[in-house]
Amino acid sequence: MPSRQQAAAVNVRAAMRVAGAEFDLKDLARTIDGYSATFQMGMVTHVESGLDEAVVEDEPPTPALHELIRRVQAVFAGMT
Repeated sequence: MPSRQQAAAVNVRAAMRVAGAEFDLKDLARTIDGYSATFQMGMVTHVESGLDEAVVEDEPPTPALHELIRRVQAVFAGMT
């Protein structure tokens, strides 16, 4: 049985697939204030921290998780 962190990573990747994300989830770590996610596109990384556990753990992916993916897409789009 996967850990909560592993299950959350699977959930984030599922939301990324649905969104057609062109970046990868490099790391998802539990922190004192929720989760910290590191996304990578090529050599560029972007970190989102302080993510509520419910945002990344709830299945199926929540609207808040889809919003997170859209926000990260916008960050990477602004870098090109």
